[in-house]
Amino acid sequence: MVTPAVDQLIGLKVLLPGASVLWRLVGAARQRATERGFELIATGVTAQERRGLERLLRVAHDESETELERLRHGPVKPTADGIVQSLARLHELRALSPALTRVDDLPAARLRALRVDAHTARAQQIAQMGDPRRLATLTASWALGELSAQDDALDHLDTILDEITTALPRASANGARRSPA
Repeated sequence: MVTPAVDQLIGLKVLLPGASVLWRLVGAARQRATERGFELIATGVTAQERRGLERLLRVAHDESETELERLRHGPVKPTADGIVQSLARLHELRALSPALTRVDDLPAARLRALRVDAHTARAQQIAQMGDPRRLATLTASWALGELSAQDDALDHLDTILDEITTALPRASANGARRSPA
């Protein structure tokens, strides 16, 4: 970002400041843009959505992990139980996310950064973030998590259907050999 800033200043025939001043100005502008993005998402979250998102950061009495940690990763095995678990995860994610808005207003790179933050940070770290950043991180994670859960469910279904279609010709061939004609 410094190079385009220098090019613009040269184009406007402005006396260039020192490199450290320029870096500091660009860094401050980037920080303001980041905070504005957090605020943009946080202001679109209703009180009910906020409660639902905050609930993700708490550990239930009989559980050892938070809801966020539990829902981050779907089932791994592409079995019938795996599809059921994938669809249950998708249903839970969709229960909160239909009304979550303003995520699409952010640039794709910022959205990916929020998703990475939510995926790599522990729930305790997210809980300690400032209010707008925490809400923005959880909202982006939830909105993109829904897409991930949908992809997981479809991948499980695709794998099982491939196994069925592969096994079908073998089963019919075995049935043809056994049947007395």
